[in-house]
Amino acid sequence: MIDRTLSHYRIVENIGGGGMGEVYRARDERLERDVAVKVLPEAFANDRDRLARFEREARSASALNHPNIVTIYEIGQDNSTTYIAMELLRGKTLRETLHDGPLPLAELLRLATQVSGALAKAHAIGIVHRDLKPENLIILSTGLVKILDFGLAKLLEGHSSASQNDTQTTAPGRTRTGTFVGSPSYASPEQARALPVDFHAAGKRNEAQKITDELKEQANQDYVPAYHLALSYAGLGETDQAFKWLEKAYQERSRWTDYIAVDPRFDPLRSDLRFHSLLHRMNFPEK
Repeated sequence: MIDRTLSHYRIVENIGGGGMGEVYRARDERLERDVAVKVLPEAFANDRDRLARFEREARSASALNHPNIVTIYEIGQDNSTTYIAMELLRGKTLRETLHDGPLPLAELLRLATQVSGALAKAHAIGIVHRDLKPENLIILSTGLVKILDFGLAKLLEGHSSASQNDTQTTAPGRTRTGTFVGSPSYASPEQARALPVDFHAAGKRNEAQKITDELKEQANQDYVPAYHLALSYAGLGETDQAFKWLEKAYQERSRWTDYIAVDPRFDPLRSDLRFHSLLHRMNFPEK
């Protein structure tokens, strides 16, 4: 594959891989930039289920315009080779980062608020990742976190972006309704039992709730700004708790308060009258 050209992408080197294909650094010869290209192995070119999962990854991620979600440039085919071109990310996965030891609380908060904001954006349009784990989170040298691998993403019914033919994919790549998907260590109980999954069940919610509860206790001792707790609860979909801590953040009048009106991670709350009331009391113009 090295030095081969797929459309206008010249393959330079292999930088990773997994069950859904190999990932290469490539040169976009039209725009003269480096990109990442994920290639579906030719052995699976006629496997409709694997191809559908491959395409689902591209559709799901490309539907989300968020700084903490990998940017998809295109999905294409060159003869019998199907590929996804995406932004090239230079950094370490969360798993690799944790090999150096536990993260300091401030770093944990910074990463958690980025991830929760990205998931809130996905959930708002009916997309559930279903395979969120340390290997699918990459931390760039700038400190920005990116969520990868939407190959198991589910488009929930009742949303305009949902596909009528969306199905669940088994670990070996076969597709059928009512089978387990995801990584056992990070799946919700509903996911493990092959039940319908929404954003409340997706990922290790119990663990996320435990972390949030720990942060809440520390916030009560003034170790953690209430603003960060509000972001965490907004990402979990706990609206009442999010507004409780937003109110406290407003009362604190900390340096974070001015960000409430413009932080995109609070977008899921903006249609709530409580958010408009808060902006009014803060003398912020409503968007």
